[in-house]
Amino acid sequence: MADNEAYQSLNEFIDLFFANYVSSQENLDLIAKGVKILPNTVFKTKDWSHVAEAGSKYIVQVQVTFETAGVTRSEHFTLTISKSDNSFLVEKMEHGLVKQEEKKEE
Repeated sequence: MADNEAYQSLNEFIDLFFANYVSSQENLDLIAKGVKILPNTVFKTKDWSHVAEAGSKYIVQVQVTFETAGVTRSEHFTLTISKSDNSFLVEKMEHGLVKQEEKKEE
């Protein structure tokens, strides 16, 4: 991302997304399309993330740590995030680090 402030805003949004992913379906519905909460789980940390711009969207590969019943685990996700005005929206969430295909011009 070209702008450091935009990068910081996106990273803050990712933290907000994962906090809601484990706690509030109502809040999650406001910031993500078709994602269901992960109940009985605590979002511990965002361990790392990689952001790539894809046209008007961001492709974010991220590793997060959750705790469930006293056991911690790390998981990888690939998020497709769009931005409109001053807000972000998770349009797609995939488990794992999904390789992004290069667009071929026809």
